[in-house]
Amino acid sequence: MKKIEKLTIWLHNMTCERSELHGILTNYINKDLNHRLNFELEMLKMEHKQVMSDLQKLPIEIIDALDKCMGLIEETESFRIKRAWMKD
Repeated sequence: MKKIEKLTIWLHNMTCERSELHGILTNYINKDLNHRLNFELEMLKMEHKQVMSDLQKLPIEIIDALDKCMGLIEETESFRIKRAWMKD
């Protein structure tokens, strides 16, 4: 009978210790999860800032590209006219 009582007390102590460790582990997991979420949020914010910056530069780059295209079109037309004149 004494052995059963010792085992019962031991089982109760192990159950309490397990519950305590479970609580500690849950706390660490939640802190780690919050840390990961905050880190991912910061990364997304930085990526969003970069995309918005690139998006603001896009109209200027399009205008520059159109200007270069117009210049090339005029230059090509000029060469075409000169060549046509030289053939005649």
